[in-house]
Amino acid sequence: MRYAFAPRLVRLSSPVPQFVATDRYRGGLGKAVAISYVVDFMIGDRIYRRKTDALSAIQEVRDRVNSNGVVTPEDDEFLRDLIALHPDADAKVAVGIERFEVRRNLGNTDGFWIIRTDATETDFSFIRCLFGASQEMKVRSAMRHAVIDQVQAARDRAFQDSPKLECPVSGDSINAETCHMDHENPSFVGLADRFAASRGGYDSIGTVAMDGQIGRRFVDPSLEADWQAYHRANASLRPVSRRANLSILRRGIKRN
Repeated sequence: MRYAFAPRLVRLSSPVPQFVATDRYRGGLGKAVAISYVVDFMIGDRIYRRKTDALSAIQEVRDRVNSNGVVTPEDDEFLRDLIALHPDADAKVAVGIERFEVRRNLGNTDGFWIIRTDATETDFSFIRCLFGASQEMKVRSAMRHAVIDQVQAARDRAFQDSPKLECPVSGDSINAETCHMDHENPSFVGLADRFAASRGGYDSIGTVAMDGQIGRRFVDPSLEADWQAYHRANASLRPVSRRANLSILRRGIKRN
């Protein structure tokens, strides 16, 4: 096990594997004191008290690799352990992993990519490695991908008369390269929920993951076309700053 403390691990009787770690240290009177707590997450043999700690470790690896372009042997081992936790790990790994890279994804975010031993490549979401993916999340991922062209067209229209605008939420200066596109009202989730409900619910909508493409895709092309038409008719998109989209708006009820 790898950790910044020296715990004793005991498996608990639970449907989800958990561990109790016991830390021993010297108290104020020089006596050994034991403190027990539940370890929330493991990546390989690395243990984390909380998933947020694991998330911070992943982001550190991503930012380091993105900065210097180098995946050290330690980073490579970490990422192989991480992808093993992905719900679609077998499909992502396929014939085997040659190396990892960090690339800029749609939406101005940096993410991990796998280059396989047969030269094929695909992305993977470290968020799914941590939290898995519900059926709703999978369908919404397909929905987001299906309307990328609409979102990009709305962004281009917003900046056609001026290369810079003021974010209506944060007041920050934004341009077409740095902005995020926000579903003002209704929210994206609201649109998705209503469309899914009209088609029998999320469980009735099939999606599939595709190599080399971010997110998921609809299995049924006609259903995808119906969603695109629904989004085009009902979405209200506006450019906002990254800070507004990832911080200010998410502290309220509404989110992109």
